[in-house]
Amino acid sequence: MVLLETAVLLLGHVSSGMLIGACFYRYGVRGLYLLLPALIPAAGTELLLSAGWLGAVRLLTVPLPVAALVSVLLAAAGFAATVPVLRRTVIRTANPAANQPGWAIG
Repeated sequence: MVLLETAVLLLGHVSSGMLIGACFYRYGVRGLYLLLPALIPAAGTELLLSAGWLGAVRLLTVPLPVAALVSVLLAAAGFAATVPVLRRTVIRTANPAANQPGWAIG
């Protein structure tokens, strides 16, 4: 049970971290405006599983199977929200022949 709870909790945090990183990559400093919505998967899993930094609040007492299912759905929503943020993002590649700086991919 502890392993399941930890895996679901990690999934929520990875989802939020990926979404935050995508927002900053796409929008730069303006990505700060999207920080609170991007934290919803992590905060939701913390609140539902009563763990970590929101565990002391204990606003909800939900059975573990229901909390795990809703937490996985929140994480999936976070991963799904990352796709439209990065869909039209321009990724520059380095062109060493033209001596142009850029990001080296791969």
